Amino acid sequence: MVLFRNLMAFAAALAGATTSSNDVNNNPHKITSLPNYNDAKPINFDQYAGHIPLPSNGQKM
Repeated sequence: MVLFRNLMAFAAALAGATTSSNDVNNNPHKITSLPNYNDAKPINFDQYAGHIPLPSNGQKM
């Protein structure tokens, strides 16, 4: 019974992680190309357009 509960908890966590990943990949604010970016390597980090309020003082960055 404990094994079954642990297996179900793992499956639920895995499903949640997959959903979160898909939400990030389909974000309309994600920048996929930059004008005049002439590097041989593709952009290897996630960059998003918009403002994010800082938790410390609420300043929008």
